[in-house]
Amino acid sequence: MLWNSKYPVDFFYRKKHNIAFGSPEHRAANFIYMLIDLKEDSFVEEYFKNKDSKNKFENLSQKQIDYDFEHINLDEL
Repeated sequence: MLWNSKYPVDFFYRKKHNIAFGSPEHRAANFIYMLIDLKEDSFVEEYFKNKDSKNKFENLSQKQIDYDFEHINLDEL
């Protein structure tokens, strides 16, 4: 199996940052950091895709915010 197929996160990280396979930068890279970088990109992309819907929290009243805060269910987090 090819490296890029087996480790797609590594492939996308190297492609994004123009890092050659096996280079010192590649060998020094941390897989967890690569994954966080990829997830951050996905989050930002999703944010801008949904930007038309504006910030959904802008329309909440202070009363609704206080109620939601008081009724946080930590088991759902």
